[in-house]
Amino acid sequence: MHHQPLTWPSRQGMRLCRMLIILAVGIFSLQPASAQSDKVIQTLTTAFQTRNADTLKSLLGEHFSVSVYSNPNAFRMLKQIFDKQPALQKMELLQTLPGKEGTQLQVKYYFEKQTPTVSNILLDKDGKIDRVRLFDQLYGAKLDTTAHEVGVIPFVMENKKIVVQIKINNHPKVLRMLFDTGADGVGLKKEVADELGLTGSREQQTSIVGGSAKITISENNILHLAEGIQLERSNIAIFPKYDGELDGLFGGNVMRKYSVCIDFDKSVLRLYTQGEIAYPKGGFYLPLVYRGTPEIATGINIRGTEHLAHLAFDTGAGYNVILFGPYVHNKNLMERFRVESYSQNISFGHTTKTAMGKIDTITLGATKIPALQGSLQQYEEGDERWSPMSDGSLGIDVIKQFNIYINAGMREFYLIPNNNFGYPGDFWMAQVQYGFEDGKLKVMRIYPDSPAATAGLAEGDEVQLINNIKPLAFKNIATIEQYQREWKRQPINITVKREGKTQQLKIASM
Repeated sequence: MHHQPLTWPSRQGMRLCRMLIILAVGIFSLQPASAQSDKVIQTLTTAFQTRNADTLKSLLGEHFSVSVYSNPNAFRMLKQIFDKQPALQKMELLQTLPGKEGTQLQVKYYFEKQTPTVSNILLDKDGKIDRVRLFDQLYGAKLDTTAHEVGVIPFVMENKKIVVQIKINNHPKVLRMLFDTGADGVGLKKEVADELGLTGSREQQTSIVGGSAKITISENNILHLAEGIQLERSNIAIFPKYDGELDGLFGGNVMRKYSVCIDFDKSVLRLYTQGEIAYPKGGFYLPLVYRGTPEIATGINIRGTEHLAHLAFDTGAGYNVILFGPYVHNKNLMERFRVESYSQNISFGHTTKTAMGKIDTITLGATKIPALQGSLQQYEEGDERWSPMSDGSLGIDVIKQFNIYINAGMREFYLIPNNNFGYPGDFWMAQVQYGFEDGKLKVMRIYPDSPAATAGLAEGDEVQLINNIKPLAFKNIATIEQYQREWKRQPINITVKREGKTQQLKIASM
C-alpha cells in the first residue's frame, strides 16, 4: 500500500486556518452577548412603555447607579424617570462596544415629540445593567467625560474640624462652616439662620447617630463657596440644637455636583467637574458607595480578628472609628473588645453610650493604619431604625492621613498618603487625650476635675516635653503603650506652649 508523504501546510495556509478558527470562536462567543443585549433592550423598552421599574429589577447589576447614587436611592430615581419621561416609541441597538469591565450598548431612543437621542448602556461583567447614561443625564450628570478643576476653597483645621468660610444668598456675613462628608446637605444654627433672615417652609425628620430629630427646612438658597463657585437651589436645615462654635455644616450637596479633593497638605478643597480625573501618582483606589453620603469599605482588626465594615466616610467625626450598635451586636464584637473607658456620643442633643478601647489596625485597601483607639456603640433594641445602611463611621483621625479624592460619579475614592501619614491616632494618658496636628503634639481633651485639669492644663496646649520625653517619641505606638503603663499612677511634669508662651505644669498622680 502506497502512503502519501506527510506535508505541513504553508505559512500562508496556517495563517488562514488560524484566522478561520479565531473567526469561528468570535462568532460563537458573541452569540450569548448578543442574546443578552437583545434581552436588555427588550426589557428596558417594556419598562419604559409600561412605566414599571420592577420590570427591570432582575437585570440591574450589583452596583447599579443613577447619577452619583447607589441603591436603594438609584432604584427610587429609576421609578421617577419612568413616571415622568415622555412615552417611548422604540429603542434601537446601534452597536456593541467593549467597556472597562463589561460591554457598552450604543442605543437610540425614540420618545414621543422629541428628537431621537443616542447614548450608551453599560453592562457589567455578568451582562447586567451597571449604568444607563440617559438616566445619568436626566439627573444632570455627565459622567462619560474628562473632569477638570473648577475651583479651590481654602480651609483651616480647628479641633479636628475642616472649617471653610462661605456666604449664603446676598447676606454679607461670612459664615464659618464645617465641611462634613457625613452630612447629606447644609445645616445652620437657628440663631444664625435668624440673623440671615432664613425662614422655614416645611419640617422633616432626619436621622442622626442614635435616633432622629425634627428640623425645619429653608428652600431655594444660594451658597457662595468661592469666587465663581456657587450652589443654587440649596435647601438648608435649621437645627434647634447644634453643638460647637461653628455656624453650621455642609457636605453632600457639594459632592453631588462636584468631585472633591481634600488636600490636607495644602489645606484646600479642590473641586472638579464630574467624570474621570487624571489622579497624581502614588495613591490607590477604593470603591465608593453613595447614598446621600459616601461609604468606604474598611477592615477593622480587634484582637487579631479582622472584620469588614462598610463605614460612613465622615470628616465631621472627630475620632478614628465608631461601629454602630446593630453591627456590634451582629458580629458579637463586645466579647473580644478591650474596653478602656465608657463615653457618650452626642449628636444634635441625642446621646448614645459607647465603649472606648483598643483597635489593633484599620485597613484601607492594602494599607494598614494602627488605630490605637476606637469606639463601639452599645446596642439597644430598635437601633436598626436609624442605622439601616452604614456599619459605622470612619472619622477624621484616619481620613486626615491621606489627601483624598471623592469621586461619587465614578464610584471611587483615590487616596494618597500625605504628611500626616504614619502618625498615630489620638491616645489617652493619665486622663488626658493627646493627638498630633501638623506634626505637633497637642492636648485634645481633658477629663473634668482630673489632676490635669486641676493643674491648669488646657485643650489646645502644644506639648514640648512630658517627663523630659520629646513629642516625636510618641509617634511610636510601642512608646505610647510603654508610658501609658509606667505613668498610670505617677505624677507627670509637662511643658507646654500656650499663646506663644512656655509653661511648666506638674500633674499629680491619680
